[in-house]
Parts: sequence; C-alpha cells; structure tokens
Amino acid sequence: IDLRLMKDAGCNAVRCHYPMDSGFYDACDRLGLLVWIEPPVYCYHPADGELGTRFADPDWLALAEQMVREMIVTARNHPSVVIYGIGNECNTANPEAAAFFTQLATTIRAEDPTRLLSYAALYGIVGPLADLVDVLGINSYWGWYDRIWSAQRPAESADGSALPTVERVPIDLTPMREMLNAVLDGNADVALFLTEFGADSVPGNHSASRDLWSEEYHADLLREILGLAQDHPRIVGTFPFCFCDYRDPSKIPNGYWDEQNLKGLVDYRRHPKLAFHAVQQVYRGPLS
Repeated sequence: IDLRLMKDAGCNAVRCHYPMDSGFYDACDRLGLLVWIEPPVYCYHPADGELGTRFADPDWLALAEQMVREMIVTARNHPSVVIYGIGNECNTANPEAAAFFTQLATTIRAEDPTRLLSYAALYGIVGPLADLVDVLGINSYWGWYDRIWSAQRPAESADGSALPTVERVPIDLTPMREMLNAVLDGNADVALFLTEFGADSVPGNHSASRDLWSEEYHADLLREILGLAQDHPRIVGTFPFCFCDYRDPSKIPNGYWDEQNLKGLVDYRRHPKLAFHAVQQVYRGPLS
C-alpha cells in the first residue's frame, strides 16, 4: 500500500535510511521504483577536533562493514536498487571521519561495483566525502527549523482558539540557495540530490494565513523547494522527507509534536495531507 501511494504521488524512487528485506525490493522491482539504501551509520557528531572517536574504533568499523555486506547480499540481485549510501548526517569535519568512510566505501565497491555510491550531508557538511562518492545528497530544513525555533505560538482568544493572522507566513529560501551554491562551488563533478527537506504539519490543521505547523505551510514549502530544485542546473533529483508521519520519541510534546514526526506526505494512518497533493502536482504535472 505504501509503495503504491508513492507511485500515485508521482515518485519514481525511494530512499531508505536502513537496509530493507527482499520482499520490499521485490515490490519495488515490480512497481518500477528505484531504491537508494544505506546502512544505519548516521547522526554521529563528535567535535571537530575530537580524537579517539568511534570513527577510529576498529570494532565500530568492522560492524559497519558487516552491515554493508549484509545489505549488499540481500539487494544486489534486485534491479530496483541503484544507490548504496555510506552514511547520513555525520560530522565529516572530524579528522578521523575520512579514514572511516574511505574504508567503508572501499568495502562496498569491492562487494558490488555496479551501483552508485552516495552520502547524505547535513546542511552541506560534506568534508572530504565528495571525492569518495558518485552522488551527493544534501539534507536541510531551511524554511522549517530556522522558523520554529525563533517563532512564537499564535496569540489565543479568550476561549483558547488561535486568533487569525492577517498576512500569510512568508517562505524565504535564500539561506538554502546560498548553502547549495557553496556546496556546488567546491564539488564541481558530483551529482547532487536534495535528500531531505520539508516541514511538520499537524493533520487537519488548516490555516488561510499559512501558519507554521499547518498543512498549507507544509505544502507550499515543498512546492517552493521542488521549484528551486527544478530550476537549478546541478540538482538531479529530490527526496522530500518523509513519506508518512511516524513515532519519534525525540519530538517532545510541545502543543504540536506528540512524540511523532509530522513531516509525512501522509499521516500515520496513511491519509494524504495537502503535502501529498503538492508533491503529486509537481512530480506528475497537471492531471487531465
């Protein structure tokens, strides 16, 4: 059901944060969905100058190599699988990161040299990894986290309901454009994907003024970023984050989050949000 919903949205590829089982790849083979998979080597952020990190731990490297070998054994005979990732959102500025990822990339290419190799960098923190991979992903949430950390909740009326805002909440992607240009200036030969972007929207929360956390803001932000990507000569593909709302204990209840990540194109029960239709409109074009 999930994969058919993705196809209905116009998606032709799916990026997975961790290896999937063969049944998933079988379904993608049948449906014609390309697959980007990666081992769960992600979000490790030692300080820039820290030494003796997990990057330098032989046991940690051995575990990562075991994971990618198991990933490849399961995936290599599936034509839908086209990209192997070596990691996601780690601090590649740490001096011990380069050797770790170099060895991981070497292991993957030795096991299966027929697929493209990738890395997904947080806010353009690429470091030396661009020289190791064939395609580079950029994860960034401009238009979202930069807004909500500085925003205040809407004023409330006496009965507790939010008072209407006069103007629509603006969307400014200038910082995102500057970040992408900086990444591309230093990496002239690598293909670039936008691998994570988006906003949280509370299902059923609608706002004529496009308030933060509304389905309208979420949908319009995706339209803006997808438009930016389509107009950019170096961006070759996009992966909005994410397909569905999911349980996430890091999203501490704040009146909007309730231990769920709400960035899905569909909600937890797979009901499409406005974000789904926004992506569908871009990926499929106007429907006759």
